[in-house]
Amino acid sequence: MLNIRLWDKSRIRKEKQELKSKAVLAIILTLLFIGMLSFTFGIQQVEAVAEVEILPNHSNFIDSIGWYHIVGEVQNTGDVAAKFIKITATFYDAGDTPIDVEFSYTEIDVVNPGRKSPFEVILLDAQQSIKVDHYSLSVSHDSATSKTIGLEILAHSSHTDILGWMHIVGEINNTGTSDSTLTKVVACYYDETGTVVDTEFTYTDDIPPGEFVSFEIILISAERTALVDSYALEAESTQFVVIAEFPSFLIVPLFMIATLLAVIIYRRKCPERAQPPLFSNAFP
Repeated sequence: MLNIRLWDKSRIRKEKQELKSKAVLAIILTLLFIGMLSFTFGIQQVEAVAEVEILPNHSNFIDSIGWYHIVGEVQNTGDVAAKFIKITATFYDAGDTPIDVEFSYTEIDVVNPGRKSPFEVILLDAQQSIKVDHYSLSVSHDSATSKTIGLEILAHSSHTDILGWMHIVGEINNTGTSDSTLTKVVACYYDETGTVVDTEFTYTDDIPPGEFVSFEIILISAERTALVDSYALEAESTQFVVIAEFPSFLIVPLFMIATLLAVIIYRRKCPERAQPPLFSNAFP
């Protein structure tokens, strides 16, 4: 009788542990389901907008002609694409008096959500340029329809020629279903701290579907080349943009699913061990 009672107690304890594990898993599933519903309805209630920010890694320099350059990057932190992204620079003297205003547009015409584009604003006046002590930047833009992903930058490399100019040579592929026209490849150059030190671009021939062409971008300045530690490439054509974006609205649901899978895998690999009986069944 004692052996039977001890076996019953062990079985009951094991069943309780299994029920507790199932209850915990059920709670996790419920919370994940509620979270995903809340997130989905939350998305539907928020109007999608384009938000463009000027990143703080911009810099300035005066070229050999005496013109004042401001180079930097913007990023689309919104939910829809942005176009006509206009960067306006106001230049001040040492007394904080405005002395000139210039503007420019980003190198990439349509910036999809999450993407970046370099820009360059130039004060085309040597006399005013020497008066500049500091500047301020502002940005304006319109919302746009995102361009289709259809360009892929293949292998590329860089070298410096005998004049001290930096060359970026590579290939770009059309992965779309129609011709890629007015295809523009843009390089953004950074120093070792991640500050933008210059930007250049080039255009390629039209690219048929499934074909690729070569490109070369030249940074025609030994002084700026000497500052370059790394670079990033972007590309755009009339029809396409380069590099697929990961949809930001999927991050939270996918994180929830990943968490659930991790819990399930952990439960299967590390099951709760039943506590040994308080008394051995081997009684004389």
